[in-house]
Amino acid sequence: MTEARLLASVALAGLAGVATWRFRMLSIVGSALAALLGVAALRAGDRWALLLLAFFLPATALSRWRRSAKARLASGVLSPNATRTAIQVAANGGVFGVAALAAAAGVSSWPELVGVAALSSAAADTWATEVGIGSGATPWSWRTRGPVPPGTSGAVTLPGTIAMCLGAAWMGTAAARAGFEPEAALLGALGGVGGALCDTLLGATVQHRRWCPRCEKLTERDVHDCHTPTVGRSGWRLMDNDAVNLLSTVAGAAIALALQAIVR
Repeated sequence: MTEARLLASVALAGLAGVATWRFRMLSIVGSALAALLGVAALRAGDRWALLLLAFFLPATALSRWRRSAKARLASGVLSPNATRTAIQVAANGGVFGVAALAAAAGVSSWPELVGVAALSSAAADTWATEVGIGSGATPWSWRTRGPVPPGTSGAVTLPGTIAMCLGAAWMGTAAARAGFEPEAALLGALGGVGGALCDTLLGATVQHRRWCPRCEKLTERDVHDCHTPTVGRSGWRLMDNDAVNLLSTVAGAAIALALQAIVR
């Protein structure tokens, strides 16, 4: 990459970061990290930047779709803060960033497949969550084998499951159109479905859950709607939603690599 192109890439990513902060899509630190992720993608090549854009635009649109209704439906379970933090950006885009930097350094054996699969996993999970809650459908929990409140980790809905598959397919299609190898696009999308399913499994089994002693309800919040501090109830203390998201992108990439080894 020439010096002029590098400067242009930094400027473009910086403008995107400022825009995401200005419109409250990301926190200021989250916007800075997203800008760095954009620089890594642009250094890897235009198709990497296009893939990142293909992930970001629909995810942003879906997060704003029926925002008030989703906040009401998931009230008491999910955090009320709709602004994504740096940790959330890293959890969803960290593996992709590593793959992009490897591609920029000249590694050719695995970055494309890992990058597509990681973003496909993040997209599939994001689409499933946003559509699942926004649809108003009652989630079904793999852990309790029954209905649970909207927003409960490890629970699924039919609209959310369909959206999960569509999100992974969208990223695979975007990768193919952007110029990634057809194998990376197809196996990356399949890995994305697998990664999102791992997210559901981890959410249902080991994700940390808290309990409001006043309302007698499970939640992911440190302080419940009733302003009562919550206490740990089950799962692993460090396994919060961000940790689960990160592991699901790793799992998606690993599944895609395993599928590649099988077909070859």
